[in-house]
Amino acid sequence: MVALRSVSRMPGSVVTHGVGRRARRIGVALATTVASAAFVLGAPAASAARACVAWTGGAQPSNPGIVSNNFTATAVLSPCYAWAVGTWRNNAAEHQTLIEHFNGSVWTFVPSPTIGTEHDDLLNGVAVTSKSNAWAVGNFDNGSALQTLVLHWNGSSWAHKKSPNPGGGSFDDELYAVAATSATNAWAVGRFRQSGTSDQTLIERWNGTAWKVVPSPTPGGSAVLYAVGATSASNAWAAGVSFNGAAYETLILRWNGSVWKRVPSPNPGGTSNNNFLRGVSVTSASDAWAVGQFYNGTAFRTLILHWNGKAWKVVPSPNPGGTSNDNALYGIAATSSTNAVAVGDYHAGSVLQTLTERWNGSHWKWAWSPNPSGPTKDNALFGVAASSSGNVWAVGYAGGPPDLTLAMHCC
Repeated sequence: MVALRSVSRMPGSVVTHGVGRRARRIGVALATTVASAAFVLGAPAASAARACVAWTGGAQPSNPGIVSNNFTATAVLSPCYAWAVGTWRNNAAEHQTLIEHFNGSVWTFVPSPTIGTEHDDLLNGVAVTSKSNAWAVGNFDNGSALQTLVLHWNGSSWAHKKSPNPGGGSFDDELYAVAATSATNAWAVGRFRQSGTSDQTLIERWNGTAWKVVPSPTPGGSAVLYAVGATSASNAWAAGVSFNGAAYETLILRWNGSVWKRVPSPNPGGTSNNNFLRGVSVTSASDAWAVGQFYNGTAFRTLILHWNGKAWKVVPSPNPGGTSNDNALYGIAATSSTNAVAVGDYHAGSVLQTLTERWNGSHWKWAWSPNPSGPTKDNALFGVAASSSGNVWAVGYAGGPPDLTLAMHCC
């Protein structure tokens, strides 16, 4: 069996076998920040909802690392309140947690715990429900294996919270995403190993007092969850991949208030080609989105699935990289049934360029977005969040050196 194994996790960063897509490594390329001048969306987005009409650099994030700085996820509470998380480093080996806050005008570096004895701490997901309640999740290295990492914001500081590691101290446990609906309800998802090379799905829940493991299916005997979204304590979705013995398939699980169950999901690449889901967003019991990529035998194509209350269906999506270059989506933010934004990257020759796409209620359209490090270096987006159709943040990286954070605002 081919094992599913994540590498120094960026959303969408997974080592695949025979896939043909370059694996990403934390700190390989992060972002020069975009200038504050507005960049108007190109013609392909002209018919899209006009609430969000331009991507800009928003405000320049901090970059504490002299080697690399990277954002992997963002969470938005209001136009004047947002969080971004990721990692930074000052040498080739040690990663530190990175958390920054947007107060409506500037991004500010906020101190956060670094737990790992090997100083290899990564944050992969963030969620916020109020100015005194936010969560960030990821992993740290205990010297023998990766362990789950959970940090909590109480309104004044970030603190480490104990979280389960069902794989034990000698096998890897990682959290890739978090979603919260209240101070007493939050979900975190990822993967763990107990032995061998097979990954098991990992779902943990915050009940207001402690984080607890909640049983979840692992189809095919090897699977990973990369995304989670929720609207209430009884409605949540998790998405990722499972291994069918020959290739990776999309994996979607639903929480119905009592148990997590697998829900059938399409695999447009077929059962012998790889299909991945990286992001999920939920607006109601009958409206949810999942995004990722699939391999068509020549290149990776963007993959967008929609839940209509009865089934998951493929929705056509743009591939600006063309038919022979890889395209991928890593995050999605939906605010209503007629408004959603998905982000990722596409290959333009040998480099990556930022990718943003918008749902206008009837179809997805490509929207131009900045590439601050230029056309000869990597630029990519890994996370997106919105408080309304007119307030959207997307975060990621662009190439250095030094590698710097990228935060783009659409308003």
